[in-house]
Amino acid sequence: FFILLLSVLPFAVSAKNDGGAHCFVLWGEGGVANYIGKTSGAKAAIGGGGALGLGYEYRANHFLLQTGLGARYTNTGLKINDGNYDIFGQFDSENWEIQKFQYRERDRRDSYNQVALQIPVLVGAHFDVFYFLVGAKLGVNVWNQTKAEGKYRTLGYYDEFIDPFENMDNHKFFTEGTIKNTTTNPLSINVAASAEVGAEFNLPAQRGSANRYLRVAAFLDFNILDDTKKSNNALITVPATYAGISKLQDVKQVDYLHSSAATNPLRQLFAGVKVTFLISSKVRYNCV
Repeated sequence: FFILLLSVLPFAVSAKNDGGAHCFVLWGEGGVANYIGKTSGAKAAIGGGGALGLGYEYRANHFLLQTGLGARYTNTGLKINDGNYDIFGQFDSENWEIQKFQYRERDRRDSYNQVALQIPVLVGAHFDVFYFLVGAKLGVNVWNQTKAEGKYRTLGYYDEFIDPFENMDNHKFFTEGTIKNTTTNPLSINVAASAEVGAEFNLPAQRGSANRYLRVAAFLDFNILDDTKKSNNALITVPATYAGISKLQDVKQVDYLHSSAATNPLRQLFAGVKVTFLISSKVRYNCV
């Protein structure tokens, strides 16, 4: 981050000698958010997000230097593979032996909502209508919420019967129900590599007034740090015995990123369309 700042200072100083302008910047972003990485037993589900920010830009000749403060919201998700969880050698409420007591899970999705404050440091250039900016965004996730949600039911398999017993809540063969677990996680930090490419347009202005510009661009932010939080917690924990079951909600869920299933790094990608509005001071020309 600091190496990037130091590397652009010589260009900013040399550009200033040829005259430059200072800009107030206001931007808005919207697009898709997704996790990138290998997910064993799950697959990424595309989410979305948006951001607003304001800041400062220095312009001189073709050179651009921009920083500021932004707030970004993203929602990303992971679709967990359907699965069965079995308990063997149990006896039911009538003291009949259950060959296999089974929990069935389907439509499990883990969602991740984040609100982050970001400080971008971007450098680039503009040539007529075309412009680009590249750099980094230091982010502090001030609100992190995870939600695990899936549908479950239980069945009993008996040696004496061909079909399993189900939809008998009084015998703990529960009808399908939805289980949700929501957790708010502590503050965290991340750094995103960022790039945007697009077009810049001069907006009409009266003589003597500040220059105004409008930019429309495609952008991409890619988090450098891993979002997984390694733990020994299983994605799903069910009661170990028939006697320990009281209701369907005895199933305990842990979201993917905070479970033992997350064995590989996962990083968030946020990409979409960015609109920027700039108000510039007059260009200052040095005496020759």
